[in-house]
This record gives sequence, C-alpha cells and structure tokens, in this order.
Amino acid sequence: MIGELLAAVAAANERLAHAVTLLAALAGSGLVEREEGLPVDTLLACAAGMTGADRSMLQTAADTLASMPATAAAFAGGQISWGQVRQIVGATKRLSKAHRAEIDERIGAWLADPGASDDPDQLPWAVDAAVEQLREQRKRERSSERRRETSFVSVQPAFDGRVRVYGELDPVQAAPFLAALDAAAGAPTADEETAAETAPSDADPAADRSTERPASPAAPDSEEDGTSSADPDGDCGSADEQEGAWSPTDRSRSYADALAEIAGEWLAGGRGRKPRAAITCHVDLNAATPQPDGTLALHLRGDLPRVTAAVLDSLAANPSTLRVVLADGARPLAMTTSTTDGITAATRQAVAARDRGCRMPGCSSPAAHSDLHHHRVPAHAGGGSDPDELAMLCRRHHRTIERHGWQLVLHPESGRFTFEREDRRWRTKPNGTPLPLPDLGDDDTPEPGMPF
Repeated sequence: MIGELLAAVAAANERLAHAVTLLAALAGSGLVEREEGLPVDTLLACAAGMTGADRSMLQTAADTLASMPATAAAFAGGQISWGQVRQIVGATKRLSKAHRAEIDERIGAWLADPGASDDPDQLPWAVDAAVEQLREQRKRERSSERRRETSFVSVQPAFDGRVRVYGELDPVQAAPFLAALDAAAGAPTADEETAAETAPSDADPAADRSTERPASPAAPDSEEDGTSSADPDGDCGSADEQEGAWSPTDRSRSYADALAEIAGEWLAGGRGRKPRAAITCHVDLNAATPQPDGTLALHLRGDLPRVTAAVLDSLAANPSTLRVVLADGARPLAMTTSTTDGITAATRQAVAARDRGCRMPGCSSPAAHSDLHHHRVPAHAGGGSDPDELAMLCRRHHRTIERHGWQLVLHPESGRFTFEREDRRWRTKPNGTPLPLPDLGDDDTPEPGMPF
C-alpha cells in the first residue's frame, strides 16, 4: 500500500505537469473556443468540474512557467512537486519577465546542486526570500512614480449586493473628501473618541490591525497563494487581511453611513431630498402565512429580511427607495411601465434578483457587471420582455453565447438554466442557491412568524 500511495502521488504530479504544459500550448491559440465555443476556463469548469480557485491556479501556473523554463522542466521531470510549483508560481507571477527569468535561473542552480536539501519546503522559502529582495528593489525604483499615481478608488460589487471599496487619495483630493465625511458624520461620539485615544500607534509593531485600512479582495487567481491584485507591488498581506477579517472601528462605520448619505443626496439632487437609489427585497410568496391580525408573516431564512406585508406596503409606497420583487419560487413577478428598449425597469430588477449575476457555469460576475440576454427569441427578432425570456450574462460570456450559437433553456420554477450546443449540455442554478432543507415529513404547521 505504501508503494501504491507514492506511485499515485508521483502519477498525479506527472499528470498535472502534463496539463500545465498543454494549457500553456493552448493559451492564445483560440483552438478551444473554436472547437468548444467556450473560453478555456469555462470549459474546465463545465467539463472537468474545476472550481474557480483550481482553474485560476492551473492557468496561472501555465502562464508563469512559460517564462521559467528551468522550473517547468524540473516540474515535468519530477524534481519538484505540484505543491512546490504552486508556491513558486504564487511568489513569482507578478514579477516582470526579467525578474522571473532571474529567479528561474537561481532555481535551476538550486536544483543542480548535488548537496541540495531534501526538505520540500526549503525551495519555496528560498524563492520567497529572493522575490522579497527583488520587490524591495522595485519599490525603491518606483517610489517617485507611485507618489504621482497614488489616487484611485476600487469598487468591487458582490452578487449578493454588498460592495467592497478600497482606495487611496493624494493630499489635494483627500482634504475635501475627509472634510465632507466629517461634516456628514458629525462630531465623533464618546465611544469613537475613546477608541481613537486607545488605538495603538503606527510605530507599535504589535498595533491592532483594526486601525489599518482593509485589504483589497483577492483576485480570482490569487485564492491559492494569498496575493492581492489591488497591491501594485504584489505584496502579501496578513492572514487576517487575506481572509477579509478586518474589523472596522466605530468611526469607520460612521464614515460608511456618511458616504452613503452623501451619495444619496447627490443622486437626489440636493441635501434633504430622498435618494433615488433602490434596494431589492426578495419576497417568496410560498413563504408567507396569514396572521390573526391580518398581516402576512414571511418566513425567510439566511441573511434575507423578515418583514410583514404591512411593512412592505409602506416601503413600496416610495419605490424610489425600495423595489419589492415578489416571487413564486424562483420565478420573479414584476410589472411597471416600459423603458425605451422595451424592457421595464422592474423586469430588469426582477431578473437580477433571480439570477444574482452571470448565469454561465464557472462565472461569478455580479449583476452590476452583467447584461440581459434574450435566450428564447433574439432582441433583434422581437424578443419579449418577460423575465422568463431573459438571462443575465456578463459581457464576455454574452458575446461567447451569441458568437458560438449556444442555446439557453430556463426551468422557471427552479430558476435553473441549461446551456446547450451540439453534444454539450451544462446546467446552472442562480449564484447563492442554498442547500435544500431537510424533509420534515407531512407536518405542514408553519413556523411562527417574526414580523417587525
């Protein structure tokens, strides 16, 4: 059994090395898209069942090792393992080709040393140290350039409606920004002042990370190695930063409220007016139970709100603040006046509420980055505006679907889409679809409502 185990591990490394070589050969050739009608990463998701992190790691390894021949040859020859390759790729993928070639040459010298260590962790550690030296050199070279290009704001929406904001402003832009936030947030409360007085200084090496800015969310290709795409130098954050465990202070929360207030007033056209921005409230009609007082209690699980019909009526009276999307299972129900392109504003919101982002398997683009696609009758042929005739697709997959003749079939009750082309067929449910509840038998007694 021991021999079988070692042989299986060796075979797995050999096959992964072959897969990386093939992926590098296919990159940029267009062969996969011509033959399969899908990008390479989407094909790996559908046909091989690979998750986004695995696909990203495999593609990143292929791209990185293409400019590191010594490391690639060592991987193909069994001198280094897939685990070592992953760490080497994670450390070097953001380097320039010249710096990557230098690291590759040093890896080749390490492996050629007859007295090299048999500890598999020591090579990745040595690579990390070499990369850190190069980063420090590059930081010094780019310091003046970074001072001129410090201002940016990155907004990364998620499919559930949350938004991650990260940025940096130069002194000229920062002054009015902070003044506006302080004016909208008001004077700090006692709790905020106490937190500010007791917060560790920047010079303290054990400073609480809650006083620092949050790390930018990692890009899809960085989930394996923990690097963050928002850092221009590719520096790695702490484990807390990588996992999004940053905890905001009370003043940070006040600033978040103030920023939302400023944005709402700008949308409304002046201070004191109600904002035109809208929130979506998902209401499944199958989860409603009449109450003795005439209200309708909604039994919603997870992070969705628990409200009564009376509350919905009150909120819906001002549709500029809240859009209420009633749904029959996964099928959204919405009606309003038509827009210029024949699709109503509420229909767009209803489809977004159902799909929650791009419906292509393996894609996690949120609704904010997605188009509406007529999957039954094309828009130019008079496609309808019913939610059952529309699907959300990101711009990249929208073009792929239309260019390669994929057909989409919706199962309205479950919200499942089937993608079909020749002998290929893939199915997908909306992002964030929860696990089914356990079968509790024939007991139809509803849970007690929780109106507020």
